[in-house]
Amino acid sequence: MVLRPRLVAVSLLYFIYFSSFSLFLVSLVSDDSILNYREFNLTLSLASLLIFLILWGVGVLKRAFYFFCLPLVVLAVPNAINDLLPSFWAGPLSERGVASVPLITHIDLFLLVGVFLFSNSEGDFRRDITKLSNTLIFAIFCIVLTSLFGWMISSSFIDGNSLLFFGNSFQLRYLLYVSLFMTFFTQKDFMHFCWGLCLAICFLLLEASIYSFVFRTEEFTSGNFGTNTFGALLGFLLIYISSVKGVTQRTKIILITLMFLAVIFTGTRSSMVALVLSVGLSNLIIRYGVFRLGFVLSLLLLCVLLNFWNTLVLFFDPLILLLETDYAFLVSQDMVGGPLASATTRLSLWVASVNMLYDFPFGLGLSQFNFLKADYGVSIPVFIDPHNDYLNFLVQYGIVGGLIFLFMLLIQPVIALKRERSNGSRNAVTQLIIFSFLTGLSNSNFNKHQFFFMFAFVVFVAIQERSQAFNKKTTDIL
Repeated sequence: MVLRPRLVAVSLLYFIYFSSFSLFLVSLVSDDSILNYREFNLTLSLASLLIFLILWGVGVLKRAFYFFCLPLVVLAVPNAINDLLPSFWAGPLSERGVASVPLITHIDLFLLVGVFLFSNSEGDFRRDITKLSNTLIFAIFCIVLTSLFGWMISSSFIDGNSLLFFGNSFQLRYLLYVSLFMTFFTQKDFMHFCWGLCLAICFLLLEASIYSFVFRTEEFTSGNFGTNTFGALLGFLLIYISSVKGVTQRTKIILITLMFLAVIFTGTRSSMVALVLSVGLSNLIIRYGVFRLGFVLSLLLLCVLLNFWNTLVLFFDPLILLLETDYAFLVSQDMVGGPLASATTRLSLWVASVNMLYDFPFGLGLSQFNFLKADYGVSIPVFIDPHNDYLNFLVQYGIVGGLIFLFMLLIQPVIALKRERSNGSRNAVTQLIIFSFLTGLSNSNFNKHQFFFMFAFVVFVAIQERSQAFNKKTTDIL
């Protein structure tokens, strides 16, 4: 029996949406405190809605307009629009900066339109694309099953709303949409997407410039994304724009220069380091392979650690105390602050995440971290994430589901392009994955829905289509 990717993907989407909204309605009837009843900036939300409706109206007129508007919807529509949609709090209301999580986002709504308008019949699917699409869908199906198993176990020990387990499912939803778009995305769509992305980048830089000037921020930052996510997003887009062929050289040079300067002004060291390393490491990986290069880099890392041993010793005492006690004890001893403040906080979040995973190896769910972090010694009364993408995946989806997710995001794209004739496509994918991998070591960038969608769409759809177009052209020549 041949797997019908559109039917399976749509069925999974229906199940995820149905589960989330059903639990939301149950919470609504029971008047649960995690639901978002607070007032928000209605003016900004309505302005965001107006921008979205204009882009939506233009996008439905013509296929070319839709893919031109897609990156604008993802990057240029302010997040405030999602305050108008059903949502819940992903942390105690007493915490500073607690985030409201929407059950469905404006990106969902725009993608739904694209699937409805442009998805082809099953018989039109290309065999090579369908294989990768099926792999994505099967992986998501396994993650959903393991997550359900984890929910049944954790709900026996955690007295919390089940909406916290299923509600924040944008990663699964976006990957399902990506698997559908892969089956009908064409080279022409790719060209329109690239030009729309160039315009979206200009809006990003303009918004950040206005926000940074008005609020006199010390670093170049965005009101829509914050500093760290903004820096990581710019670095990711910089690598992608430098690799595309559908944009004029002058436009690429201008955008790359502006984005590079913007990354520097954000002060996000992880993005700056990852930009440099992704270029060099991608060529070495393609030439020598992951394992041989990993062995050499491990030796170099050992030499660096030995060289900076005296500096690293400063971290030992706080780390040992953190493992023996918790973050609250370090605060009481006035050991959190100064140059070690960021490192100590991250270490405490990582230790807490590992302990959570030890207690719940099948996962805690998609929004439980902030409700449970205090029980694991992280006495930080602010909304926060594990500050590590890989620990975050494991805590959310469990060991099995998390490893499947990591394999699907970081290894499967390289495997899919391994035998392609287009070295440029392989190199671009490898650079993007290395950059995202490195920046994800100290931040949870994949936990931000715009960044995650751009990564998934670019890696699985746009780059894949580019490679297919290259191979078709080469075959025609031969």
